[in-house]
Amino acid sequence: LSSSAFNSVRLWTIVVLCVLRLLLTRYHLQAYLNLAQKWVEQMKKEAGRIAAIDIQRKA
Repeated sequence: LSSSAFNSVRLWTIVVLCVLRLLLTRYHLQAYLNLAQKWVEQMKKEAGRIAAIDIQRKA
């Protein structure tokens, strides 16, 4: 593998990884956004009154 071919492969690898990272970022961040909703749903299932401060801490 020549030096220019190695640099070309390395450059394309970086480009592909950057595009892949951009494509997966939305799903990664959406997973964290869904956690707050799941916590609130779980708190609603618990018995008793839920204070607003508890919901704010979780969300």
